[in-house]
Amino acid sequence: MKKCFLFASLTFLFTLTLCITSCHPIEELPEKPCIVTFDLRGGIIDNDYSRIRIAVVKSNTIEELPVPKKGNSTFGGWFTEKEGLGDEFTNKTQVDSDIMVFAKWITYE
Repeated sequence: MKKCFLFASLTFLFTLTLCITSCHPIEELPEKPCIVTFDLRGGIIDNDYSRIRIAVVKSNTIEELPVPKKGNSTFGGWFTEKEGLGDEFTNKTQVDSDIMVFAKWITYE
């Protein structure tokens, strides 16, 4: 009988704790962030050669954009399409949805 009571009490406390920690009015829930993916296109940032992802609150900007490096090339900014095409993505660009931007490289021979 004591084991059954103890199990029921623990189950009740667990359920109550779960509800208290996870049940909030919708207006209190944080909005899902937008993800900006930076495609380095052969560049490197802090030993990462592929992509960098930054979460941004919707309608905000990224104050400090990553600056990759690439041997024999100069970084030419972030763009919404490869090869520096599309719109330029800067620290003033408002992020309203998930987006991938691409590094533009200026190569000197």
